Amino acid sequence: MHKKDIAKEMLRKRSNLSSEEALRYQSVIYETCLGVLKTARHVGIYVSFNDEVDTHHLIQTLLDSKIRVSVPKIEGSVMNFYEIESLTQLEPGHFGVHEPITRALTNPDCIDFMIVPLLAFNRSGYRVGYGKGYYDTYLKDINPYKIGIAYDFQEVAIEFQEGHDIALDAIVTNEGIIHVKK
Repeated sequence: MHKKDIAKEMLRKRSNLSSEEALRYQSVIYETCLGVLKTARHVGIYVSFNDEVDTHHLIQTLLDSKIRVSVPKIEGSVMNFYEIESLTQLEPGHFGVHEPITRALTNPDCIDFMIVPLLAFNRSGYRVGYGKGYYDTYLKDINPYKIGIAYDFQEVAIEFQEGHDIALDAIVTNEGIIHVKK
């Protein structure tokens, strides 16, 4: 199965998830993520969009806990992260995704945990994203603890990774944590 086919199937499955199920699953994912991030000093995290696992509550909790938070912004063909101090520092940007309006560019080496969006994942820690390669490019020269968050049904039992793909260290789902062995 090709990555584009996997992505299409997972977009369909995510959109078919009821609001009640999504809230229940997200609550478990949120609590599990907080446990994983208990030693975090600076978290890079995507701002959820459409049917993705919601990150807004997690971002707010991290900010309230005085953990530094940086979110991505697409600038031309490059993704950079900017530190925010409030969710009010976000506005619609590329693809309609909320992006930071701050000018506090984050040094990539300062991020100790990175929460990465995904459409699908496998047990080897690889993910199917949205096909632009922004995260793989950003992560290729740095080494934060990389966490994907997803619903358990987004797991696929095939190896689809390519040479440029960056593996995650863990995937947090509504069924728990999958630690990737490297």
